[in-house]
Amino acid sequence: MDMGAPEETGERFIDEADAADTIRNQHAIVRRLQRLAQACQTVFSYQIAYAALPYDPLTTFLSEANEVRVVSTTPLPNGSDRTIKQTEWTYALMMNISDSLGVNCTYCHNSRSFTGWNESTPQRVTAWHGIRMARDLNVQYMEPLKSVFPETRRGPLGDAPKVNCATCHQGAFKPLYGANMVKDYPVLAAATSTAAAKKR
Repeated sequence: MDMGAPEETGERFIDEADAADTIRNQHAIVRRLQRLAQACQTVFSYQIAYAALPYDPLTTFLSEANEVRVVSTTPLPNGSDRTIKQTEWTYALMMNISDSLGVNCTYCHNSRSFTGWNESTPQRVTAWHGIRMARDLNVQYMEPLKSVFPETRRGPLGDAPKVNCATCHQGAFKPLYGANMVKDYPVLAAATSTAAAKKR
C-alpha cells in the first residue's frame, strides 16, 4: 500500500534546522550527564579500564596515603566503617592495576577469599609494595619537580604528572617482560649495591 506524501499520512519530517536543534539538545544532555557523573565522581575513563567508577583513583591512592582495603570488620548494618563509595574507589584502583599489568584479579587474589593474605599469590605482596613505591615516587620525586615541568605536561589543575603502574608496566605483568636492564645500564647495579650497603 502506498503511504503517499507525508502530508497525507500525518507524518512529520524533520528539516535540517530541527535536526540541528535535536543534535544540540542531545549534546547538551550528554554534557549535563558528564557533569553529573563527575560530581558523583563516576565517569568511564581509560585509567579504570573504561568502567563507570571513580575516575581518578591514582590521586587517592598513589599520591595520598589512603587505605586501599575496604573489608569491614563489622557486619552490616551495625556500624560498618566502610562505605560503597570507598569500595568503588578501591575497585577503580584494582581495575587500573589489572589493566596496567595485563592481568586479572586472580593474578594477585584468591577469588574465594579476596581478603585473605595467606591464600593470595606472592604477586599480591609485590603489588602492595608497588603501590607504596608509586606513592613514594609521586610524593617525593614528581611533586617537587612540578615547577620544572612545562605547562603542557601538567595536569588540568596544574599538578605534576603522576607515576602509576602503567608508567613502567605498559600492559606487561613485568616491566619490559622482565628484561635485564643491568646489562645496558650498569649504574642500576651500583645504585642497588650502594642502597644495600647503607642498610647495613
